Amino acid sequence: MENIYILLLFGIGIIVAIGVGLEISKNIEENIIYVLFWFMYIITIITFINIILVSNYYLTMKNKTGPPGQQGNQGDRGDKGDAGKCDADCRDQYCYKRLLDADNGIIPKKLRELNGGESVALNNAYIKSKVHQMCASDEFKQLAPYNGAGNLVAYLEEIWKMWIETIYNSGGALYFKTIGSEEDFDWQAENPFDEIKKYDVFYWGMGRQYRPKIIDRCIASSDGKTPSPDYNDTKHEMPRSLIVASTNIYDFIQDNQRTFTSQDVGFWRAKQYTYKGQVYYPVGDIALGPSKRTVEHVAKIGNMTLPHKFNGPTRNTILVAGDVQGPINYELLWNNGGLRGNNFWIWRPIAPSGYIALGDIITPSAQMPPTGNNAPIRCVPFTSVKRIASTGISIWMSNNITQRPLANILVFHPNNTKWIDSSDNNAYNLFRCVIGYNSFIPESDINGSFYYIDPEKRLDINYETDSGNPDHHNSANRVGKGIIPTPQRDSKYSVIAYLQLKNQPVLKHIKSGVQMIGQIIDNAIGNSYTLSLDMDMKKDNKKCLAVINNTIKMESCNNDNESHYFSILLTGLKLQEGKQCKIKSKKTGNLLKFKDGVFSLQKEDELLDKEYLMFVMV
Repeated sequence: MENIYILLLFGIGIIVAIGVGLEISKNIEENIIYVLFWFMYIITIITFINIILVSNYYLTMKNKTGPPGQQGNQGDRGDKGDAGKCDADCRDQYCYKRLLDADNGIIPKKLRELNGGESVALNNAYIKSKVHQMCASDEFKQLAPYNGAGNLVAYLEEIWKMWIETIYNSGGALYFKTIGSEEDFDWQAENPFDEIKKYDVFYWGMGRQYRPKIIDRCIASSDGKTPSPDYNDTKHEMPRSLIVASTNIYDFIQDNQRTFTSQDVGFWRAKQYTYKGQVYYPVGDIALGPSKRTVEHVAKIGNMTLPHKFNGPTRNTILVAGDVQGPINYELLWNNGGLRGNNFWIWRPIAPSGYIALGDIITPSAQMPPTGNNAPIRCVPFTSVKRIASTGISIWMSNNITQRPLANILVFHPNNTKWIDSSDNNAYNLFRCVIGYNSFIPESDINGSFYYIDPEKRLDINYETDSGNPDHHNSANRVGKGIIPTPQRDSKYSVIAYLQLKNQPVLKHIKSGVQMIGQIIDNAIGNSYTLSLDMDMKKDNKKCLAVINNTIKMESCNNDNESHYFSILLTGLKLQEGKQCKIKSKKTGNLLKFKDGVFSLQKEDELLDKEYLMFVMV
């Protein structure tokens, strides 16, 4: 219809132009001049039309861009700039002023807000010394370069706002007007510093000897699996078991409707369930494809039948409870970028140290899923799982969506009318996303592999029923297995989530392909890892890289030996396999280099062999 209007206006314009030309040329009597007039007149009209068309073309095309091409090779490193003039003392003062400046510091601002807008005289020497200690600490100096000192101070500001509110709610404004100490609240039932001490930043500048040790305490067991029935240690919590229950009750999350891919896929998440005060959580999402067919079936948790039917996937998965923790972060694997149909984002959960996520998850928006106790899934102890190789069955690929890279959804069983039970052999019907055309998962990809839970290290709960009500499970099982793990810590207490690092990263040398696995050191400065060439995390007497006399040696891994400590320095460049990084020795400050099959150290400001310093965090 729009084209018809344009042609109509064009025709009217031509008629008007001819009329004007006839009116102008009516007094021309000589034929040659008459012909010459019309020749020039027509050229003028054509020129005018051409100007309009060119202008319209320019306005239409000026903001258009072509499709992005493949990322090219990394260019040469530019010349090193002049050294900054802000030394460590300057940076410390910047941190101190942002936190304590009388007019704009976050602590005085928060106090005014809590005190009804009235300023509070901050005479508390303990808080001031704690801020000084934190800003001048080695931890602050080592972590500031990762995301910038400004971002690190902003992170500390958010923590101090929570701390000030916690202290104010316990002692009011009076505490901040006095000299102050931790012991000022010992007379209360709850000391606010008990909560504050859970944050790892509280110990910045204090040295490792002041940090809480992380210890798992073993207890007596008659059969090697469960504590003795007479166990009664009132000084410690009762042991926590890893409890597993099957389920077929799901919430629908998202599908690929209107994306025009060659296959269909739908994503579902098992519903949380509370049984006798114990919350059972999903461990990942399930993917249905290449069809999204669901059926109405009887809803079950374990062997307990619920009094209603449910329309959903024709398969079971598992819920877990007990010794489980929420992810501390997520890695965004893929999204369709709003190009077609329903949008969905595929995330890989990053587990706390000593734990592993069994499956990937989906969100229908770009917002990263919650972490810690608010996370939608739970991770299980790494020592309780065994790896299971993928069968390479791909149920969906994003090959008809122009967004790159390619997403490939792997499962153990495609969707059909047959009921598929949850088992160790099919990784509980969870899915993993692989980036690229290959339908396999390398053994080095610890966070992205399929796992099942060792039957010897779990309690399978069937919720046996008695007169229609769930009965308690075996009392010997209920007390748990023979270890008391450290109490769970929410991810908000750790700086690792801020740094966007992993607890057990696989580090691949870009030049040679040699791989190492890192293990976060819980009782050290936030970004501290031991590194081993042995990829088996469960192996005893593992050998780790150690810095001895400025050379790299292999020694038995020792979390108390600072010669074994390395930091991961993210460069900000994301490659196809992961995030590019360099590795720095905590002891010497030099970078780790691997060349001609030998590890060595190189000063950070040297440009020699720079390509041998680059790793990728898989």
